[in-house]
Amino acid sequence: MNAEAPAPRPLAVAVVEDDPEDMATIRRRLSRLQSYRVEFFALPSFEAGRAALLERPFDIALVDFRLGPVDAFTLAEAVGGSEAMAPLVLLTGVADPATEERAAAAGFLDWLDKNENRAAVIERTLRYAMAAHRRERALAHALARLREAETARNGFVARLSHDLRGPLNGVIGFAEMLEAGRADGDAAKARNYAATIGACARQCLGLVEELISLEAPQSAPPPTQAVDAVAAVREGLAALAPEAEAFGVALRFEADPPEIMAHAHAAVLRRIVQNLVDNALRYAAAAVEVRLALEADTVLLTVRDDGPGVATDMIDVIRAPLARGAQIGRRGGRGSGLGLASVDTLVAAQGGVLTLRSEQGRGLTATVSLPAAAAP
Repeated sequence: MNAEAPAPRPLAVAVVEDDPEDMATIRRRLSRLQSYRVEFFALPSFEAGRAALLERPFDIALVDFRLGPVDAFTLAEAVGGSEAMAPLVLLTGVADPATEERAAAAGFLDWLDKNENRAAVIERTLRYAMAAHRRERALAHALARLREAETARNGFVARLSHDLRGPLNGVIGFAEMLEAGRADGDAAKARNYAATIGACARQCLGLVEELISLEAPQSAPPPTQAVDAVAAVREGLAALAPEAEAFGVALRFEADPPEIMAHAHAAVLRRIVQNLVDNALRYAAAAVEVRLALEADTVLLTVRDDGPGVATDMIDVIRAPLARGAQIGRRGGRGSGLGLASVDTLVAAQGGVLTLRSEQGRGLTATVSLPAAAAP
C-alpha cells in the first residue's frame, strides 16, 4: 500500500490592517481559497507589522494602504532590505496609476482591491507576487556572486602581476649580468646564473599553466594509463632542484618500494609534483621531504615542508582558487593563490584525492592519493 503524500505546508500570510472589520473580511476571503491552505497572521498596527515582518519570514504580506497616521509605503521602507522580508502586496480601495507607481517604487510586487472577493483573483495576486519575489531574490544573489567574482578577479590580476614581476626581473637581471660579462670566465658562476634564469622562467611558466588549468575546467582531462610514478616524480623534482639550491632548502625524495606504478598521466603527475613542491619551497625553513608509497591499491604522494604551517581552520581556505595564506614565503610574497587550487583540479582529473594537514608552526603536509597500476 502506498503511503499518503504529506499535506503541503500552509501558506504563512501576514495581514497588516488596523481596521478590525476589514481584518475579519480578509480572513474570511483567504479561508475560502481553493489552491492554498492559509495560516493567517493578524498584525493590527504599523508597529506590529514592522516588528513581525523584520523577524519572521512570511510567505507573503498584505499591507493596508492606511495604517493610522502613516501609510503602507512607510512600512515598506521600514522593513526594506531585511533578509526575512516577505513579498509585499498593497491592499487599497484606490487603484489609480499614481498609487500603483508609488507602490512599485516602494517595493510592493502587486496590489489587491480591498473589495475584491473573487478567490481566483486573490489567488492569482498571491501567486504572482510570490513568483516575482523569488525571481528578485535569485537575481540579487546572482548579482552578489558576480560582484564577489569581479572582486576576486581584480585581486587575482594584481597578485599575478606582482608575482610575475619578481621572477621576470630575475630573468632579466641575471641575463644582463651574463651579457655584461659579470661571470668573468668563471664557468661555475655562469652555470649558477643560467640555473637562476631557468628557475625564474619556470616560475613564470608555472603561473601561466596553472591559470590556464583553472580557466578551462571543461576541457577533457588527459587519459590515464599505467605510468612509472617514481620516474615522473624524479623528473618533476629535477626541474625544481636549482630553486631549492638557490634558497638553501634540502629537497629529499624517498620511494618505498623503489618501483611504483600509478594510473595517471605522466605529464600531469609531474605538474602535480612541481606545484606541491614549489608551494613547499616557498615556505620551507630548511627542508622539503617528498615520499612516494604504495598502500594496497593506492599510490600515496606526500610532500611535507618545515615552514610555519597554517591554522587548522584555514585548510579549506588555502585550497580554494585565488586564496593565499597569511604567511610570507621565502620568496618575499604569498604566491598567486593558484598552486593548491590547480593541484586539486589536476588530481581530481586523474581520479585521485588531495588532502592537506597542518598545524600552526609545524609545516604543511600535502598527500595525493592515486589509483595504483600493475607493473608491466
